[in-house]
Amino acid sequence: LIQCAAMVISTSLYEAGCGPGLDAWYKGVPVAMSDIPPFTEHLQVLGVKARTFDPKNPSAIASAMEAILSHPEQAKEDARHSQEQLLRYGWDLVAKKYVELFERVTDGRSSGVSPLLARQ
Repeated sequence: LIQCAAMVISTSLYEAGCGPGLDAWYKGVPVAMSDIPPFTEHLQVLGVKARTFDPKNPSAIASAMEAILSHPEQAKEDARHSQEQLLRYGWDLVAKKYVELFERVTDGRSSGVSPLLARQ
């Protein structure tokens, strides 16, 4: 269903992340999504692209959809870019990042200073 869609729209007021967006980016499909911190974090951390909107504003949702549908070449380019960015994150990279995090945390504790306090 997603790979045949013109776009994926994820309207949410609260979630931990944008699962439909992740599925769409993986398939190279344009995304319109709520402008809430857990969703926009994907843009910042993963480097993917999406049209964002105020999920409480129907006109804003319609505008985001219209922007994608009225500029299909830009939407396809954004989707291709997003797919490339997302494909960089395999399990090897995820495991490496976890190990790096655990090493940073344990290094801070071995000195007797909380890693959270050491950053301040």
